[in-house]
Amino acid sequence: MQSTVEQFVRAPLEKVWQAWISAEDIEIWQCSRHWHTRHCRLDVRLGGRFCFTLSSANDVEQDVAGTVTRVVPSKLLEWVTDKGRVITVTFTAVAGGVRVEQTIDDPTELDPILLTDRQEMLASFARYLE
Repeated sequence: MQSTVEQFVRAPLEKVWQAWISAEDIEIWQCSRHWHTRHCRLDVRLGGRFCFTLSSANDVEQDVAGTVTRVVPSKLLEWVTDKGRVITVTFTAVAGGVRVEQTIDDPTELDPILLTDRQEMLASFARYLE
């Protein structure tokens, strides 16, 4: 099943791209009301690995890991998690900023809470950069 969330960010494209691929920045902005990123490792190149350690409000931790499958600097980043979920993020310069669009393609049915978390995460990203 495939779903897409998007967010307008009032910032220059290069600043948006750098904040998206920087582990230090991700540990600050990648959060929702259900969880936050406690630790991030990210190798943004074809075949590079990533791991996000997520922590919930009640201190339950989980790792989300996978492999980068496509990189077009300042335009597109795609990865597949170790559980088979494909995430594609596109960055499009528009008047006044950047449209960030994240498509989630999951072999199973997507939990509505996941989509809400993704939208909240994108809103947090926008606030971080604005």
